[in-house]
Amino acid sequence: MRAVTTQPVDVDPGLLGLCRWLSPKEIEEAKKKNGPHAISQIKIYMDESGAEAFKRAAKAFPVGSVIVKEKQSENGVGGMIKRAPGYDLDHGDWEFFYFEDPAKIESGKIASCVNCHDSARQDHVFGDWAKKK
Repeated sequence: MRAVTTQPVDVDPGLLGLCRWLSPKEIEEAKKKNGPHAISQIKIYMDESGAEAFKRAAKAFPVGSVIVKEKQSENGVGGMIKRAPGYDLDHGDWEFFYFEDPAKIESGKIASCVNCHDSARQDHVFGDWAKKK
């Protein structure tokens, strides 16, 4: 896995599931609303094929691409794996996963992940992590 972010990226805990960075304006709004502990941090990792597709802004990620979001403050790990066409055509053929305890991994067509990632611009993937490196 390649670290796509060299430093943890600030995200609001209420928006932590969004898998995307927050603009400076959003960070300030979160701090005003929730105080000094409004911001959590995540690190993003991608396998080589996923990182290259992301960097090139490819229309679609190659089958087998893996993206991992490591939550720094909550010790949770979420991610997605690009599956073969037909796995879930309506949602980009991504399988999602999340765990806080590696012995209890939730995976598949997780509704909260699917619903959020449907609005992402690049093949159901959020962020401009390549620019934040």
